[in-house]
Amino acid sequence: MIVRWSRHSKERYLERELKYGLTYDEMELEIIRQKIRVEIGRKKFKTIFKIGGNFITIVKAENDKKITVLTIWESSVKEAAIWKNAL
Repeated sequence: MIVRWSRHSKERYLERELKYGLTYDEMELEIIRQKIRVEIGRKKFKTIFKIGGNFITIVKAENDKKITVLTIWESSVKEAAIWKNAL
């Protein structure tokens, strides 16, 4: 599956890269795995995952061949609770 990043998500990623030391490879692996996937609209999903000690939430649009990352942020307490309860 191909992962594409919107301009906005690339900018948001760079902020987190500097702050937490994340890499595209780590992020894309978690995006493709989609352990926690919450539907938020037609073909739009929220993926919540943990890298290191940080919870990250990504909003993405996807179809059978491609995932487009729309935005990224640090997960809220509620989103982190969803991740903890699901695993």
